[in-house]
Amino acid sequence: MLLQTCLFATFVASTVRAAQPFPLEPMMLFAVQMLSIHAPHHTTSQKPTTTQAGTIQTLTKAVTSTVTAVTTATSSTAATSVSTATAVPDSHGGMNFAWAPPPGLAPVHPEWTAYFKKTFPYATATPDILSCASSVDANYWGISFDDGPTENTHVVLDYFARQKLSTTFWVIGSSVQDAAKTLLDTHMAGHDIGSHSWSHKDLTTLSEDEIVAELVYGARAVFEVVGKMPRYFRPPYGAIDDRVRRVAAYLGLQAVKWSHDTQDWANVQTNSMQNVPRSFETWIQQGVVRPITLAHDLYPETVAVVGQSMDLLLKAGKVPVKLSRCLDVGTVYGNDALDAFFGSGLFPGSSGGKSAAAAAAAAAVVGGIDRSEALEGTRGLLKLLCLSLLVAPCLFVAGAQTVAPDDLSNVMDQIMDLYRTHMVHPQPAVSPSPPSKPPTPSPSPSNTQQQTNRTLANVNFRWAPSGSPPAYPTWTSYFRQSQTNANLPLLTKCADSANVNVWGASFDDGPSESTHLVTEYFAPKNMRATFWIIGSNVPKYPKALLDAYNAGHDIGIHTWSHPRLPELSDDQIVSELVYGARAIFEVTGKMPKFFRPPYGAIDDRVRAIGSYLGLEAVTWSHDTLDWSYVASGTTQQRVPQAFQGWLQQGITRAITLQHDIFEETVAAIPQSMDVLINAGRTIVPLSKCLNIPSAYGNPTLEAFFASGLFENPYGGKTKGAWRHAAVDPGSGVAKSRGIVKAVRVEGPKKFNVLQSHFINENNGGR
Repeated sequence: MLLQTCLFATFVASTVRAAQPFPLEPMMLFAVQMLSIHAPHHTTSQKPTTTQAGTIQTLTKAVTSTVTAVTTATSSTAATSVSTATAVPDSHGGMNFAWAPPPGLAPVHPEWTAYFKKTFPYATATPDILSCASSVDANYWGISFDDGPTENTHVVLDYFARQKLSTTFWVIGSSVQDAAKTLLDTHMAGHDIGSHSWSHKDLTTLSEDEIVAELVYGARAVFEVVGKMPRYFRPPYGAIDDRVRRVAAYLGLQAVKWSHDTQDWANVQTNSMQNVPRSFETWIQQGVVRPITLAHDLYPETVAVVGQSMDLLLKAGKVPVKLSRCLDVGTVYGNDALDAFFGSGLFPGSSGGKSAAAAAAAAAVVGGIDRSEALEGTRGLLKLLCLSLLVAPCLFVAGAQTVAPDDLSNVMDQIMDLYRTHMVHPQPAVSPSPPSKPPTPSPSPSNTQQQTNRTLANVNFRWAPSGSPPAYPTWTSYFRQSQTNANLPLLTKCADSANVNVWGASFDDGPSESTHLVTEYFAPKNMRATFWIIGSNVPKYPKALLDAYNAGHDIGIHTWSHPRLPELSDDQIVSELVYGARAIFEVTGKMPKFFRPPYGAIDDRVRAIGSYLGLEAVTWSHDTLDWSYVASGTTQQRVPQAFQGWLQQGITRAITLQHDIFEETVAAIPQSMDVLINAGRTIVPLSKCLNIPSAYGNPTLEAFFASGLFENPYGGKTKGAWRHAAVDPGSGVAKSRGIVKAVRVEGPKKFNVLQSHFINENNGGR
């Protein structure tokens, strides 16, 4: 251990003296060698011995000191490599609370509210989270503490450190400045941090501007210390209504309350704190699973009973967990809406009118490289290097072969968080340039519930083109420059994680005058399907689409005019998908995240372009070929026979293709679906087929429409009037002014082969 530490210290010293970045390649080679020789055989069921635990602690201190030295020197180099602004006072390292208002209600800024509403107009209120996700272990308990940080918080931290557990702290922003070190210790220990507003006011009693201010300042306080933007908040007193949820959604925040309240604060006044452990005993006896419980780290009395309460859970086989594990999400941090806001310069208290958060981020840029992002991307690499150079060989020498992987991970997580603290929080040095890419709203994890009360009152199709949609190179350029989506896969069947009996029935080329027959069939069955919509049909049949959506069916893009996408230019593909998405949004108010390529024709280029738009392609596993039997009059016999054949073959989790465009194909649907239902299959929409919460929510397209490029393709910025009434809600037929008819398929009552869009010279069908 001494040898490895000395070698690494020598390397660090030379690196610092030379003011050079880490030479990663030789370090990686050495890392591979050391891991192959010294990697211990871990046994997760065993805890480290006292000697091994001491070794881990020693290593943590050694590496922490090394990382601190390196990053301090690096930060100093960074500070001298950029032009500096006037220094601002700080209380802990690079923390700066010059922006902080005095305790009390946060000051309002109406322009903040206007910014969020204008920039993220598609934000939708999401349901409150009350308990852990059903996907996590039934023994998980989401433990949480409100109203800190305080001088008593360390009591909770000490207990959880001894037990090697982590929890969640909901912090009041105005308390952070005086207890910044406590909050930093909390974060460094691996606990999750969420916003509890700035001044703990009942949000339902405040104006929209006041709610925005309370949430913005509360989030800023968290970011100031931990360097991460929260995506969850807890409303003080649990007081929340639809208005508060909607405002929070603009800010990319979702509310987390609780399922079980310890009432610990109330027991302080009556000196009956033993009621708190008794509450946990009762909940255990009642068989409560996956709860989120509420306690407080505010008073000495409330923290004094934490250990006893948690011990009861542990003895009962329960596992106290932090919010991210409770919700089965990777992290509770990362909020594009708030990141964009703080990058806008609207937040006060920094040089050049820019936010302190943005200034700090700019100070983390050295040689054109954003070190905070680079650190996140290379976190695993750095952990591997540290493990190889210090932890793995030293533990081997110390005989710590039975240290659990989580122990090493926790050590390295703490080291890397310290590294992040030094790297991301140097003294603010320079105002950032305006962001090079437009802000993209962050979809909330639970923004999935489908509205069922949409109307046609404000539907407007004045934007709808006639024939093939116009193509704009500026749109293609926007998506390529602004987004970094990896190529999304082509989906052809239901997810393996879905129930084996689910069946993804889907219907293409509507809406049409026959679509209502499909929705009327499914209504009494209490089942849902998926409709892939041709955008140019929507102006003529908006009510058919609205009825399908309100009935709970999933809606996806089938382009604007049903061309073969591989035969189009990049600009034309983008246009087909954008206009197709816009048609769906006009009626449903939801932005789709899936598209079905016409004829099932797709190649890598089309798939990549779809990915730029945040769209994933879905085709099918089994085709009924219903359209091909219409001319011969055998549709109602051949289509049900196809389903019977698939069932006999033992097909499971299929996605099948049918059409709601002709009377003949629609007439075959009831018998076909009855075949599935009688065989024990459950017909499901795409979201359930893929085992995801929703088929909607596309921040990439939302940001595009917010950019103004849709109305002004060559300039952006200027927003046109989208939402003026242009439909007669009674008839569901678009008014004539500014409306074009569906240009390609209008749903003829009888099949006419000369009108069929299925016949294609390249493939003859579909």
